[in-house]
Amino acid sequence: MFLGIGAYAFIMGIISGYPVGAKIVTEFRKNGDCSRAEAERLLAFTNNSGPLFIIGTIGVSMFGNTLIRTIIIYNTYIILHYSRLSI
Repeated sequence: MFLGIGAYAFIMGIISGYPVGAKIVTEFRKNGDCSRAEAERLLAFTNNSGPLFIIGTIGVSMFGNTLIRTIIIYNTYIILHYSRLSI
């Protein structure tokens, strides 16, 4: 579980998507706010596709289906949630 600044990077990575989460973690590392190991762990969870990309580009443009975009977004965040719990 991420606490403090790690939680901020995680939430912003989910909301904004690539590259915002990675940029935030990089700034934390440059400022000495986290160790190298913490930064590497955070990067695994903050560097992902944003919801607008998943819904707009994949769900609508590629599949042309509004229902599939909902399925894709929920599956993405469920997988992200369970993979975070396993570490």
